[in-house]
Amino acid sequence: MKLLLTWASLFVLILSTSAQQDPKAREVLDELSVATKAYSTIKAEFTSKAVNKSSDMEEEYKGELWQKGEKYKLNFMDAITYFNGEQKWVYMPDVMEVNLFSVNSDMASESIFDNPQEIFTIYEKGFKYLYKGKTKFNGEDVIEIELVPENTDLEYFKIKLYVNDAKDEIKSFKYFSKDGTRVTVTIDSFKTNIPMKDSMFAFDKSAHPDAELIDMRE
Repeated sequence: MKLLLTWASLFVLILSTSAQQDPKAREVLDELSVATKAYSTIKAEFTSKAVNKSSDMEEEYKGELWQKGEKYKLNFMDAITYFNGEQKWVYMPDVMEVNLFSVNSDMASESIFDNPQEIFTIYEKGFKYLYKGKTKFNGEDVIEIELVPENTDLEYFKIKLYVNDAKDEIKSFKYFSKDGTRVTVTIDSFKTNIPMKDSMFAFDKSAHPDAELIDMRE
């Protein structure tokens, strides 16, 4: 749960005109942004691996993300998160509890998975970025781009993106936390333009009558 709260909430772009930005990286990210925003929906399956050598910690989790515009559903680390554009429900089946939150679109995100729909557009604001060159990722040709957040108070200090330039798709990103934890998120499956009903992005209390609803709204 601690790791879920630290993250929750995986991909991403940056459009600042600062002279410190790398134009070669921006070209790749701009193309990625255009391709991603053209999809009506996205379904992604992913694997996240967290390693902290100093504490001898290594954890691996599978996850699924459904996205339709600003709406999303995230199944990750024993919790299912629903967001319908205004309210967020975090359902924990193991304890039969669901927490309900109001979400302000202007709220800053401290972690990538605070807003998992940004997994594919993280680079768009709040970062400096650098083109690091071409490399291989799981046998595929990818471009490595480094993102550094402009907000130095965040709990991470760097993100590395690995982009399949031929498909304009993010294959993976690596998240560098200040506590020494390194989290690598790998996209195992990426499907687009799948029909999704709006109702799937809100928690259905009638389908889970025994779940305790805790209203966290002000």
